[in-house]
Amino acid sequence: MQIAIKTKPARALLVSVEAAMLLMLIGWVGKAYLADVLASRPTVGNLERAVKLDPSDADYHMRLVAFTSTAPLISNLKRPRTIFAALRILIPMTLKLGSNWRPRWSSRAE
Repeated sequence: MQIAIKTKPARALLVSVEAAMLLMLIGWVGKAYLADVLASRPTVGNLERAVKLDPSDADYHMRLVAFTSTAPLISNLKRPRTIFAALRILIPMTLKLGSNWRPRWSSRAE
């Protein structure tokens, strides 16, 4: 298929816009993939990085709260701000999603 744009500057602009959009898409997908890989290796540091990479994914917030609440008491005392920050974001997300929402890693069925 041939581009129907006649002038060379317009063609160059079109190709550069398409290349920029492709790079943005690759960056977005790469960021989501990295967050998922980090969240699959549950440590507090990895889960915090996953939350920073993709703050709109409630699953990472849930994993962080679940991991830190089941961790020993000493680790909770070292990072109380992390727990409260994740809960502060997680609670409004779950209220918007409704009572039937369950995280994808939960095996609990009703």
